[in-house]
Amino acid sequence: MTQEGARSATDAATGPARRSSSTRSSARHFPSDANAHAHTIVDAVIQAWWSAYGGSSLEVPLSTVAALALTVPRDPDGPDLADQILAWPTDKFDAFLRGVWTMFVRLRPDLWPRVHTLAAWLWSNPSATQVRAARAVAEAALRAGQLHLTGDRDRVCEVDLFGILWQDLSSRGSRAGTGQFFTPGCVTQLLGRLCPPEEHSSFHEPAVGTGGIVLGAARAMRELGRDPATVLWFCCDIDPTVAALCAVNTHIWGLPRVLVGVGDALLDNWLDRAVAEREMAVKTAQMTTGLNEARSALALLGACTPPGTPYAPEAPADNVDRGGTSTPDVA
Repeated sequence: MTQEGARSATDAATGPARRSSSTRSSARHFPSDANAHAHTIVDAVIQAWWSAYGGSSLEVPLSTVAALALTVPRDPDGPDLADQILAWPTDKFDAFLRGVWTMFVRLRPDLWPRVHTLAAWLWSNPSATQVRAARAVAEAALRAGQLHLTGDRDRVCEVDLFGILWQDLSSRGSRAGTGQFFTPGCVTQLLGRLCPPEEHSSFHEPAVGTGGIVLGAARAMRELGRDPATVLWFCCDIDPTVAALCAVNTHIWGLPRVLVGVGDALLDNWLDRAVAEREMAVKTAQMTTGLNEARSALALLGACTPPGTPYAPEAPADNVDRGGTSTPDVA
């Protein structure tokens, strides 16, 4: 893959999904109903995951599907994005995923305290087996038309793909052991539709899960001619992984004013903790941006400094991102 092609394939997290043909896969026959299509994608992902790995590291398939959801084509009429993604060598596929998550953190540092739960494994020396499993999951999702669903801003706002995936990945026994019993997506969306907030108000959900109630409320607002992007959404869940999926969902659903926390909403002071975590993440991102700009300026100054002088500034650290990670090496 060329460097230009690799950069195009990792041109992710540029905003909520927009209306597009997504990839040439849009010409294939996928279910027209968004919910049915989501189940088709999840079935393919589950089969690929259990065939390729099947371990307890559920963050691998979850973060892979989430990364694909954050990836939208720069040019809807350009090269097939699915083909570009699948062109990455299997043993280097973790570099593609790191690229997507790095770009997302640059765009939304406020969500990093939550989503790092999903992406942390990519910076923890992932095994070759995990990387192959992630590649298998991505291929299954793409062949099932995920970009046709998550790359369309209207269709992606009709369904909670991550909620379906999480429930199917988690065994019934493990959910029972942790006290997790999810309300069906159709019910959570219905509950949200019963109480759509007014514009410029706030909405509080203390047991948000992956965000089904939020999605229902946002959909109801749009149907009433209201803009859900004006609402401040307060979301909390006791499970860090579920909260991470909710954070990604709010982004792809076009809800920029959101605070997602982790904790027991009845016992914890989760709100103050979530605010502090967000402020720290944003401040770190701003400091890193300032540091990179300063290094670039010093590098320019150094280019004008006569050789042999005591001052020798470093070259700009272009590969340092706002989350303390590095961008992927591209071929």
